[in-house]
Amino acid sequence: MLLDAGADLTATSLGGDTVLAATEVPWDVTEYVANLLDIPIEREAVTAGRRDCAELLNLVLAESNDPAVRLLAAIATNESQGVREALATEVDLETRSGATGSTPPRWPRSSAGR
Repeated sequence: MLLDAGADLTATSLGGDTVLAATEVPWDVTEYVANLLDIPIEREAVTAGRRDCAELLNLVLAESNDPAVRLLAAIATNESQGVREALATEVDLETRSGATGSTPPRWPRSSAGR
């Protein structure tokens, strides 16, 4: 629904976390927040849902016409060929996200190494 409404997949939080990084929040944090809100959750269902969301986000990002967004998708999925192809299109690494003001190299920062 959010994707259909034009959600900005390059948006980041104030801490630099990407939309994709939200699919990688540690289980203990998820469980803690759910308990605070008195929401019953099952780890297996949450894990499967996160995996499905990450796959969908990566597909949408990879199909973007924006080279900076394709660069984000390639970095997020560790696709070195995709990174090379995105960079070969002369992606503007100084283009800033309207939502956060961050540049493409910073978008996946929080997802790296997780």
